[in-house]
Order: sequence, then structure tokens, then C-alpha cells
Amino acid sequence: MHKRACAVGSTTRQELAETNPQAHDEMTAIGKWLTYWRSTLFEYGLYAMDLANHPPERLATHIAFVEFIFGEPRGRHRLLQMHAAMVIPRERFIDMMQEQGVTKTYVDDNRGPDVLQITFVVNGHIRTLWAAIGDLESWRNEDKAISRRRAQQWAEVLSEKLERGRPSISNEL
Repeated sequence: MHKRACAVGSTTRQELAETNPQAHDEMTAIGKWLTYWRSTLFEYGLYAMDLANHPPERLATHIAFVEFIFGEPRGRHRLLQMHAAMVIPRERFIDMMQEQGVTKTYVDDNRGPDVLQITFVVNGHIRTLWAAIGDLESWRNEDKAISRRRAQQWAEVLSEKLERGRPSISNEL
């Protein structure tokens, strides 16, 4: 299934290069940016979920949603600036995307109760990242106050990291 999805994505990128070179260049830049920031997005996406204070199915019922904008060109690591970030119920996300003309089949891709989904939008481009989280018990058994504080601060700290251009996973929360 993964290879099929990559093949479809490859075809879409090729068509995009032919029909809309600017959008193709933006998607290429976002992909390169992601190689630098993916781990940090997953780390802060997990903080956002506040697993210690929510039911075990939290990852299946909610997603981390982030809106980025292209910032001033300051190097590939500082390509995007965070405009907004939130955790939203999966059904609300599906409704939001359908209002934008995205098919439900595309956005309703629930990969299970142990898979974190982060979806972000940049200049009309939608990207979704998934990560299977192996040891959810350690996240669920974390001190509830610490988990809650991290969930309250994840967006602010992530935005600061993006602004500095330093994605190091250093547990600043």
C-alpha cells in the first residue's frame, strides 16, 4: 500500500510540475523542509495530544493540525512560519477539508489507535504525516500535570523553534 501511495504521489508531482511549476516548487521546498523538521513535528504533536489526560483512543479520534505560511527566505530550515496550531477532533478536520473541496477519502485516513497524525496546510497545500508510536504507555502514564502543561505550551514552543531554525529534540517543555 505504501508503494502505491508513493507512486500516486509521484505521478501527482509530475503533473503538478507540468501544470503549475510554482506549486511544484513550493511542494518540493516543503518536502526538503520536512527532512529537517519531521522529528520535531512528531515530538510536539505528541505533547499536544496530552495522552496522560485523555482516553486511550485519543490518537484515533484527534489530529494535530498546523497552518504554516511561507516566511521571508532565511535558509531552508526557516522556510515556514507557524500561523496557527491546534488539536482537533478527526470528524471536525474531515468537515473542514470537505468544505475546501478535499474528498473525504483523502482526509479520512485513520491508521489506528497508536498512530499520531499531523496535518498541515501551507499556501493551500495539504500534507499529512503519520507516525506509529511504539510505547504509548509511557506517554499515558506520564505525570498528568506535566502532560497538561506540555499540551498547553506545545504550539508556542514549536513556533519559537521554527523561528530560531533549530529543531533539536531537547525536551524544552
